[in-house]
Amino acid sequence: MQLAQSDELKDWQEKRGGFWQHDTHQSLVCSFLDEQRVRLLHGSERIGRQLLHSLGVDSTSLRLAATKLLRTSKGEGQQEIHYDIPVYDEAARCYTVLMYLTPTLSTAVPLLSQEQLRGCFTDGEKRPSPAALQFLTRDKFDSTRVDAGDMLALRCTTAHYGVANPDDSQRYVLFMLFSPSSLAKPDTEAQRYPHGVVR
Repeated sequence: MQLAQSDELKDWQEKRGGFWQHDTHQSLVCSFLDEQRVRLLHGSERIGRQLLHSLGVDSTSLRLAATKLLRTSKGEGQQEIHYDIPVYDEAARCYTVLMYLTPTLSTAVPLLSQEQLRGCFTDGEKRPSPAALQFLTRDKFDSTRVDAGDMLALRCTTAHYGVANPDDSQRYVLFMLFSPSSLAKPDTEAQRYPHGVVR
């Protein structure tokens, strides 16, 4: 949190949904804070791997492909339902880990099983059928209050969305993406939106 709130992070970029994102792999001018950034990066990766391991995922074959800080003001951050990786076969081998740095509402995840939702993740540019899209409505997702330090892990075949920040204070979340070393590093800006997006 100290690093996230420091003036050293100068490359915040606004993303769809009204939240801001900063890549944690960028070096900082202040040598003390840059050393802190590197230590936090390694520590966060270790904790993320421990969480995946506790869920039965063999994380030894995975690399940390992306680590980004997300910042959201009150009332902002409502995302469309999406998948973090746009190609199913690749998404099935990748994992998103979220570490909540402030108390907030969690990312919304499906109430239905992966098997029930499989038809919602289509190949190429093909849109899901209207019948499949009925499974991807916000009433079929759940979000809950989380505390600072709570974490959420998702296989990247899991549809989800960020909910708007309900609190007066800024929300900070650390996003980590783990992918197999055998795959090209995923582009975290390329996501799949089954319902499409408003341009």
